[in-house]
Amino acid sequence: MLDKATIEVTDKHINQAYNSVNNINSVAVSPLEVATAETLKIDIERVEVKHDKVFVWMYDDSDYMLYKYDEESYVKVYDFLNEWQLVLQGVEDGIPTQFEGDLISFNIEVENDTRTHSKHWHGASLDFSGLADEFDEHKKNLKFRLTDDEY
Repeated sequence: MLDKATIEVTDKHINQAYNSVNNINSVAVSPLEVATAETLKIDIERVEVKHDKVFVWMYDDSDYMLYKYDEESYVKVYDFLNEWQLVLQGVEDGIPTQFEGDLISFNIEVENDTRTHSKHWHGASLDFSGLADEFDEHKKNLKFRLTDDEY
């Protein structure tokens, strides 16, 4: 996975996104997600491009890489996503809308990589000593439960 990258959005990415919007069986994606997935060489389902950041999901909801934009890229992405939203609204209303935004390139840089956090390494020092006491308490509590005969 790259720490920094420049993403180029082309007509090819816009066409792929249009195809996903028009295909009932697929999840609609934006051209930015298509271009980002291609540049980072990952599956498109793992990319989520927002107005202020890009998420690349790894294995589950807690494993991701968070990318941020530089100031100039932030403005480009924000404008592009707003234009793409007009396309999506047109599709929902049954009116095919032509994308009228500009093709852009934008820069991303890693801001947060959860794979490097210490929580992924704490499994080597688990302490199970408290489990034995819990088991006995559970037995004690069972003794005081009412049975069907006592109702």
